[in-house]
Amino acid sequence: MLQAIRSRTGSWIVKILFGLLVLSFAVWGIGDIFRDAGPDTVVAEAGNVEITAAALDRALQPQLDTYRNLFGPEFDTRQAYNLGIVDDTLMSLVTRALAQQESVDLGLNPPDSLVRARIQATSEFQDATGRFNPVQFAQILGFVGLSEADYVAQVRSDITSRLVYGAVSAGAQAPDIALEYLHRYRGERRVAEIVTFLNDSITDIPEAEESDLQAFHEENGQRYEAPEYRALTVLALRPEDVFEQIPADEAAVAEAYDARVRFAAAPERRGFEQVIVDDAATGQAIVDATRAAGSLSEGIAGIENAPDILPLNPTTRDGMVDPALADAGFGLTAVGDVSAPVQTDFGWHVLTLTSVESEPVPPLADLRDAIVADLKREEALGILFELSNRIIDAFAGGASLSGAAETAGARLIDVPPISRDGRLQDGSRYTESDVVLAALADASQADPADPPQLSETAEGFYFAFRITEVVEPAVRPLADVREEVAEDWRAEQAAAAAAALAETAVERLATVASTQSIADDLGGLTDVTGELLRDGSNADGLEQAAVDRIFDLGTGQAASVALGDRHLAIRVTEVLPAEVSGTEAETLQETLASEVARGIERDLLAQFDAALETAHDVDIRQDRIERYLLPSP
Repeated sequence: MLQAIRSRTGSWIVKILFGLLVLSFAVWGIGDIFRDAGPDTVVAEAGNVEITAAALDRALQPQLDTYRNLFGPEFDTRQAYNLGIVDDTLMSLVTRALAQQESVDLGLNPPDSLVRARIQATSEFQDATGRFNPVQFAQILGFVGLSEADYVAQVRSDITSRLVYGAVSAGAQAPDIALEYLHRYRGERRVAEIVTFLNDSITDIPEAEESDLQAFHEENGQRYEAPEYRALTVLALRPEDVFEQIPADEAAVAEAYDARVRFAAAPERRGFEQVIVDDAATGQAIVDATRAAGSLSEGIAGIENAPDILPLNPTTRDGMVDPALADAGFGLTAVGDVSAPVQTDFGWHVLTLTSVESEPVPPLADLRDAIVADLKREEALGILFELSNRIIDAFAGGASLSGAAETAGARLIDVPPISRDGRLQDGSRYTESDVVLAALADASQADPADPPQLSETAEGFYFAFRITEVVEPAVRPLADVREEVAEDWRAEQAAAAAAALAETAVERLATVASTQSIADDLGGLTDVTGELLRDGSNADGLEQAAVDRIFDLGTGQAASVALGDRHLAIRVTEVLPAEVSGTEAETLQETLASEVARGIERDLLAQFDAALETAHDVDIRQDRIERYLLPSP
């Protein structure tokens, strides 16, 4: 069973995305796997630990949230199950439970002082000064739904698991002989001459005969296949449809206006001039002189070794580098005012206010229409909810789409045959209704015989639909796509001609020393690479396919490479061994040592996990996973 699960979690999309979800365990943990164990809800037994469906579901939820951010709110547990995410999550719980049992068997029990230190060192639980804040700690635990005892137990378990796994992976180090061979392979460099033939540079392609176009159209029919189109009748229920029923409440408008300008207004920005001196007495003397003279430049005129005046560009209070300096500067009343001396790590500052910038608050008249629309939308959502219930009841009673629409006063929109991506049969994009566009994804998958169902969108409107016609996918006739076929035929002919020139150039590279003479004769472009590395990291825009081909060749050997819009003839001129000294060589050696060590470490941990599974009985109840976690299809 464990091997079956692993085989299902090996899809490329899971491998890419599961890495994004690892940190969710740091927040949610698996503290609940030791509780809620009922005889019918246990989905796995790992040694003497029972993992319940509720525990698996809790561990899965933060991952589902992440996938919904990637794929949309419709991503559900069944999709996660089909991708192997549920099984991967369960295996993580099983592995951790086995590691915990192993730590108990080994007598590992972290002292309370270590657990306390680990919690207090967690940055999320610290205030702005870096000190542990118990109130913040309690708030965060409350937010994620963990008790303090649960979290302490989770941290203790995490420490013991790290001790166990750390002991297994400690000392993972690549053998010197392996690093030597890898360094020779990865560090080898090659230089090549290239003659490039651009497909677009082939201009002497004759006009296609009718027979050429017909044959090309038949051979490449999938390129010119029209998608499936479906004609629909859509029931649309939008907030704007009931705006006329909702009167404007002027008191609510005024209240919303006050809230909007209070929270949306940009913070005030102030500009200053300042001087910085070494002591408070000098600073106070400058303050007194400036207040008497009226300007900071005159105030420092009589000061021995007068400091420079430093302008501070307009900034917000939060933009000031020191809170005390911000309090002093934003405590000034009018332009020209002078602050008392303020001490910071840099010395004693004296500020004068030079400018105050604040965005004007727009009047109510400018915002009224938008505020009224927002208020009506909020109230309309409640009305739509009641109307949607009427439609659902009507469908449950066997009403047709038109009958349900009449019950709620909803609009019916007749849509001509339309593709899933919102295009009509003439190729134009449908733009008449956002409700119709929202319905297309469902309508493209629905069975025309299915009864209509009401759906709600994230934007707050509702729709239902009936499919009135299905136009099956079909290859468009040559007459309809003649220009497109002719252009594609021409491009294919040009690519074939460029490929032929590249092959001719390869033949000549075997006997002709000058690539420039070959390029001049055949109409190509010449280039010489730098000392390329095998991974293409210094290829300067040369595609990896070309780099790989270069490393297939020896000195003096030539070959061609197709790169879509061009064809290359390549001749290797130098094969250089890996550098064994210098900064680049040392960097490569360190990188290889780290990569190989991590690989060995992963292998050791995988073998350790397999040994734990052998030492402890593991029983996966797949039927209960499907019963308790998966929504009904």
